[in-house]
Amino acid sequence: MWQATGQRPKELDGPSLPESLDYIWRWFIDLHNGRGSSGFGPAALTWPDIGWYFQLHGIRPLSFELDLIKRLDMVAIKAAVPDKAPAAPRQGKKR
Repeated sequence: MWQATGQRPKELDGPSLPESLDYIWRWFIDLHNGRGSSGFGPAALTWPDIGWYFQLHGIRPLSFELDLIKRLDMVAIKAAVPDKAPAAPRQGKKR
């Protein structure tokens, strides 16, 4: 949307990322860019996806770093799949 309209959405105006956590954001973006799709939207990052990423890069993340990546993933999935409005009751044919 931002690229199409040229206007930054208000939802992106939040606190800036602490510099000390920048590396976790970069890890997440790497993982996010390689995520698959379920056919109905982006697939959640799996533990095997995350494990292979770190093994490939020779990184041994701490527990809190893994927790942050999973939390970022939950936010990304929620942002990518808009809330559905409740469906209107279906009107059947009268006989």
